[in-house]
Formats: sequence, C-alpha cells, structure tokens
Amino acid sequence: MPAALTPAQIVRRQVALGAVALAPDGAVAFTRRIVADLRSYRTHLWLVPWRGGAPLQLTRGAVEDASPAFDAEGGRLAFLRDDQVWVLPRAGGEPEKLTALPHGVSSFAWSPDGRSLLLAADAPEPRFAVGRLQAAQPPLARRITRLDWRLDGTGMLDRRTHLWVMRARAGARPRQITSGDWAPYDACWSPDSRTICLSADRGPDADIEDSARLWLVDARGGEPRELCSLPGLCRTPAFAPDGARVVFRGVEVAGCPENAPEGLYAVAVAGGNPVRLAFDERIYPIAEHSSDLVDWRTEVGAGIGWDEDGRPVCPGVLRGHVRLWRYPDAGSPEPITPQGATVQAYDAHSGRIVVSASLDAEPPEVYAVEGGELRRLTRSSSRWARPLSGLRNEQVDVPGPAGPVRTWILHPRSGDGPAPTVLSIHGGPTGSWTPVPWLPDIALADAGIRVLRPDPRGSASYGPDWLGALMGNWGRPDSDDVLAVVDWAVAEGLADPDRLGVFGLSYGGFLAHWLIGHDDRFRAAVAVNGVTDQITAAGICDLAWPYTPRLGFGALPGYAMDFWRQSPLATVDRITTPLLMLQGGADLRCPPADNEQLFTALRVLRREVEYVLYPDESHVMQAIARPDRRIDMVERTLAWFAGHGVGQVA
Repeated sequence: MPAALTPAQIVRRQVALGAVALAPDGAVAFTRRIVADLRSYRTHLWLVPWRGGAPLQLTRGAVEDASPAFDAEGGRLAFLRDDQVWVLPRAGGEPEKLTALPHGVSSFAWSPDGRSLLLAADAPEPRFAVGRLQAAQPPLARRITRLDWRLDGTGMLDRRTHLWVMRARAGARPRQITSGDWAPYDACWSPDSRTICLSADRGPDADIEDSARLWLVDARGGEPRELCSLPGLCRTPAFAPDGARVVFRGVEVAGCPENAPEGLYAVAVAGGNPVRLAFDERIYPIAEHSSDLVDWRTEVGAGIGWDEDGRPVCPGVLRGHVRLWRYPDAGSPEPITPQGATVQAYDAHSGRIVVSASLDAEPPEVYAVEGGELRRLTRSSSRWARPLSGLRNEQVDVPGPAGPVRTWILHPRSGDGPAPTVLSIHGGPTGSWTPVPWLPDIALADAGIRVLRPDPRGSASYGPDWLGALMGNWGRPDSDDVLAVVDWAVAEGLADPDRLGVFGLSYGGFLAHWLIGHDDRFRAAVAVNGVTDQITAAGICDLAWPYTPRLGFGALPGYAMDFWRQSPLATVDRITTPLLMLQGGADLRCPPADNEQLFTALRVLRREVEYVLYPDESHVMQAIARPDRRIDMVERTLAWFAGHGVGQVA
C-alpha cells in the first residue's frame, strides 16, 4: 500500500487548469496554475494543437495570467495580467501591454472583426468617498446609502464597473460607453461589431431586489435601450451567429427564488417577447467551479456558445453531473459531453468545442469534443495526483426520507470494511457535489478515512421540489437526509459508528454547526466559514439582500423568530462535540463576526472549541488562499479528526 501524502505534498504538487480558448484553426490555449512557493502561485498560458501533441508554454515568469482569448483570425492571443489586457503574437514574440486603465480591467472580449476590445473596468467617479479617494489609501470616510457597497473577494466597491471600448493596439485610448449609478453584469458583441448587448438592473432598488434586464447600446456609446425583461432576471446574453437574436439565461419567477428553474431564452434583436428554448427544470446552469482541483482564480465557463449548426450550447448540472448541453428551439436539452466527464470550462469556435474536464475523480485535462465523446489533448496536468490513484470513488443513491439521496463516497485504500468516516457537506445551500472531490476530502481519504459526500434536499440539479424543500427551512430536511446517509453507511458496514466526523464549508459549515447541536453521534466536527446566527448573517453578509429572500427567508423583524429557529447559536448549549472553526479574516460572505458568536458561547460554556482566523483570506479560501494557509487548513483538519478518534494520528 503506498504511503499517504502529507497535506503539504498534496497542495504543493497540485497543478490546476483554468480557462480554455479556441483559435479558428482549432489550436487551444489554456491556463495552468502551479504553486511557486508557500506564499504564491504562478499561472501561465499554454498552447496545444487541435490534433494533439506536446503543449507549448507561451508565458513564463512570476505572473498569474488569466482569461485567454484569440482574435478573429487567431493570430493574437489576449489575456489578463495584473488587471490589464496584454496581447501575445501567435507567431512568437513577447507579450505587449494594451491597457493602462488606472483601476484595472476585470474582463474583456474581442470584437468579431478583431479590431476592438470590449472592457469591463471601473469608472473614475467614486461612489461613497468623503474627501479624496486615492489608490491603496482609505478615504476620510464613506457615506453609504446602498447595500451593494462591498463584495467578498473584492472588498469595497468604491467605483462602479462600466463598459469601455478601445482599438486593439498599444497606445489606443479606451472610450467609456456606459455610465451612471448602475453596473452591467455581462456583455457581448454583435456579429457586426457595432452593438453591445448587456445585462443590468438600472433601477434605483437593484441592491435590494435584483431584476436584471437586457439592454442594447451602440459600440460608440450612447443611452442603452431595453431589449427585453422577464419577471425574474436575464443574464449572460450571447448574439446568435446571424445576429438576428440574442440567447440568454433567465428566470421567469419574480424575486428569483432559488427553487425557480432557470432556462435559456431567445429574443429577436428587432424586438418582441422572449421565448424559452428546450427546457428541463432539473438542469441547473452552472455558475461556479465544482471542485478546488480546478483554478478558482479564473472565470468559470458558464456563458453561452454555439455548435456547428448555430444552436446554443451551455454547461449545466443534472443530478450532480456537469455536462455541456445543446438547446434546440423546443423539446429537451441534448447532452453533448459524456456523463462521466465533469466539465470545468469550455469554449466553442468555428464548429469546434473544447473543454477542460475531469474524468471521474481525476484533476482536469483539456479535451476536444467530437461526436458526444472526449478526445484527450493534454496529459501532464493530472500527473501530480498519481500517488492518490488508489483511492476509489463511488456513486450511490441512498434511500432517504423524501427519496434517494445522491451520494459520492471516496473510499480509502484500506478496503470495504468499517472505517473511520467523515460526512462532508457542500456549500450553497444550492450547491451540488460532483464526482470530483475537493482536496480536503482527498487528504482525508488518503489518510485512511472514508468520506461521504451527499446532495441533501436544498441541492441544485434534482428539480425544484428537491431544492425548494429547504426554502426558509434550514436544518430540518437537509439534516434528515445527511443523517440517513450516515445511518446507511453504518448499516452497510462502511462506517464505524464509533469514529464519525462531520466537515463542511459555507452552508456546509452551517449544517455542521447545526448537526452537532442536535445530534451527538459525531466525535469531532470541522466547520469552514460557516453560519451561526441567521439574524446576524442576514445583516452583515455582502449578498444578504436580495439573496436572503431567494432562500425563503422573510424580512426582519417579523421573521426574527424563524431566523433564530434556524440558527445553530440557538442550540449552542446542546453542543458537546469538539469543534474546530476555520475562518477567513476577510470573508464578507460569512464574516467572522457571525462565527465568533458561536466560539464565544462555546468557550463560556467551557466546551472544546478552537477558532483559527486566517488574515486577508476571503470566503473561498479553501480554493484560492495562499498555499501555506491551504496546507495549514488541511493539516489542522486531519489532526483534529485524528486527535478525537476519527482516523489515526500521523
């Protein structure tokens, strides 16, 4: 039996793919992130031919390059570096910096004619500053009148992001084409490079009840005109290849509750009402990466592309499997990638489609999509995980109180007998596990612990009823489902009932807190950036409103008792399970102020609790934190479980 890897070895060896980009001739550019040292990463651009072959490294050095995109001819590759757009000649040469906007560029897109770039960048006017606002210095004060004043991973939103257009050459001056006290979410070019379609809520209360619409604006600037709206929202627009219509993701239910299915819609550019395309209410358009085996520092491929016949293509998750789907005008979406492959990113061009995908539980590689199957283009990005190949991943539908609970089991090398077992709970709550595990789960299994990863009620991709059961009802149906999975594992002889642990991040941290306040079967618990007090969370989370109503919670003060009933802090006196709390110091999604309440209460009760605060790290620190901090989190998790009888002390 091979020796287990240490957390430091797992994190430091990791190679993570990010974005992929297709050239007209089929060449594929992709980003590849490595750990440079304990405090930093390096992300470089690579190129592989469509027919396969040895990948060519395009960029080098102490950089973190992202978002590659070819121009219309495929002769130039643009990308983001240090929050500016750079361009690299395909024929060879050094990268050239194209933009120098004072507040950086967050995203860009080539015009179809290859002459211009569409940029998303901060406008110069400050929003809240009292006194002069200078780079890297706080203002005298901030006068805040709206809720959208901060964002996890970004910090203070001191300026509005707007759209700019510039000629794709060094020295060209960007021209701002949108302005005002609103911000576009997504934008795209028309095929003739004359018009921009964007998604935005331009209303005065967009910070409270987001209802984004689609707008058209001339590429030279001017007042946007409304193209269409839905009772819910419209986002990720994409012009059809003929330019006659725009296809977008949308929700038809006002307020966009989380159990309202999202679909693809088309609207004629000449005007008219949106029409829903092929539809399956269970398919949940993917909006985030499914594992930290992929580079979370890059944008997920969640936009709309086109197949060889000009039909829309979009990634989506169905019962935990992330695939690419083709959307005809009617009927049901059609899968165009195999079920065993988890799509992490994709691009489509000139009738070709390329993906970064994981087969089963492996780290992702780059593949060409042909005839519904995948043809491998790269092989080196998953080699780092070969010492972990003895771990077996299994998919099981476990009987639950409301129906089968899809569960992935990551088995240790020790075999099928009873083993120390950790229940691992995903975030969201509308997240969904996929066959691809996270590094902490891999480290647990590599250390001899069996890991259960269930999708309880509240998880996306199992239909609106499964998802909606959790609306305004946290801690009841979800805990019933995950405990049913634990009971099943014990009955099947897989889990040792005397060596059970629970682990969760974000919403999973909430459920870990909740479970140990209502059940004493777990010998130890680890919660990462969880939720403790729903009243506090509703007030201090960066997305509390409008997101909180979408989860089925009402407004305060009338809903205060329901908030409190669904708060782990309300049952803190029942917690006797040793608890390790891992917290990002800069987390604005589940801020320290919430979780510190539980730590304080447990300490006053003289219960066994430990609170570890990681400075400067945001909510998804498990995927993007400094390498040394990611190592520390995994080491502490393993040691906590081992020290309390779940696993073995190394």
